[in-house]
Amino acid sequence: MGAEVTGVDLSDKAIEAAKELAQKAKTETEFICTDLYNLPNMLDREFDMVFTSYVTIGWLPDLKKWSEIINRFLKTGRKIHHGRIPPGGMDV
Repeated sequence: MGAEVTGVDLSDKAIEAAKELAQKAKTETEFICTDLYNLPNMLDREFDMVFTSYVTIGWLPDLKKWSEIINRFLKTGRKIHHGRIPPGGMDV
């Protein structure tokens, strides 16, 4: 059994690019195009892991609210993972 992956981005273009990467990686992925701060209105489940890039965090206007939203989606005892995406994105 593989991972269940959900991707969230504000940009339609980023979602389309991510769909192409998911197809190449043969990964079942749900994509949601929304402002992160609106995500609790669109998604009602918990995750074992939340990943975000340091670049994303740098653009967020309200880190406290972001942290509350992320914690709402994490299962008890689970952690958020931060990473750095290299220039040009990731190769699959």
